[in-house]
Amino acid sequence: MSKPFEVVPGGFNDPLAIPLSYLDDPKTDERAPEGVDESRRVSFGFPARYGGDGMWEWQTPMNRQGKVKPIASASALLNAAQARGGSYADDETYFQGVINRSPVAMTCTMVTVPNPWCDVEVKLNRNQRFRARLPPHAVTKLDRVVAIGKKLFDDLANECGSNSQPRSGEIRIFPSRNEAEKSLSKQPVLAR
Repeated sequence: MSKPFEVVPGGFNDPLAIPLSYLDDPKTDERAPEGVDESRRVSFGFPARYGGDGMWEWQTPMNRQGKVKPIASASALLNAAQARGGSYADDETYFQGVINRSPVAMTCTMVTVPNPWCDVEVKLNRNQRFRARLPPHAVTKLDRVVAIGKKLFDDLANECGSNSQPRSGEIRIFPSRNEAEKSLSKQPVLAR
């Protein structure tokens, strides 16, 4: 794997990140911004579980109450919220659906908070999941985000097996930035 894929220090668990421009142009030479500014990047993490459950599972009670929206409507709802200067909901907005034949759950902050984001969790084979974080305006390119994440993590998900219940706060894909860079330099470049 080569630039623009890189580990971005200062983010949540130093995530693997790409600049937003990569979603349109895989040959971009732009770098993802470091630190807490997530408005111009997509970051990826594996594994993605929250307290042993996935996002789909913890959204289930809200889904029964009709608070989870179809993921196909996410872009329109978030754009309307931006135009209104508020959120579709009072706080976070929840979505579920299927993209590229993969179950996807997403939670988005209010669009009016500083540095808003959407967390996406995608189910891979063997019941593993990866996480992606992107700004709400990039939700229109979720199919590319899912495709990139599947290429990054499918093989790793197969190696992990189906029984494991990882806790994202305890397990990291790379123990250090140096090891991440060494590992990434050995991976093939992703083609569009």
